[in-house]
Amino acid sequence: MQTRSGGGGWAIHTGIYAGSFSIFTYSSVPSLYFGDSRANSAVYRWDSGNTDNGQAIDWIFETSELDLKSYFKNKTLKYLYVFFETTQANTITAYYALNGTSTYTQLQETVSSYSATGTDIFKRWVLPGLTGSSIRFKLEENSASGAVKLVKVGIVAVEKRMRTN
Repeated sequence: MQTRSGGGGWAIHTGIYAGSFSIFTYSSVPSLYFGDSRANSAVYRWDSGNTDNGQAIDWIFETSELDLKSYFKNKTLKYLYVFFETTQANTITAYYALNGTSTYTQLQETVSSYSATGTDIFKRWVLPGLTGSSIRFKLEENSASGAVKLVKVGIVAVEKRMRTN
């Protein structure tokens, strides 16, 4: 299912028990609805509101494997920045995995530019002297009560210093 506005983004959704889908147009705005296949027979409007039937929406964002041998050759990774917009205070946690492993290590947040909501919000995590052939990042929120729009994820790297004797 393509979910990012403007195209180009795919997402896996779990916990949706859709038995049927329908598009209903109200005030010239079409909306997708789905019927729950379980016993409650509820009907839900897709992609509306800030909760999932009153429950916080958990989400995970994972990057693909980034090749450290070519693009980041002779560089030291310093920081991971995440820029986003939100309607509520959030607790975003960041992790990394090296060399194609499925084991993630949590990063410690160092800078947070927000107190609650707004645009142009960022978080920064220090990348603790990471070395390897590849790296992958994971961001997650387990208690989101408001919408979060990831705008940009960036990595800051600096040239490795060469020894001179």
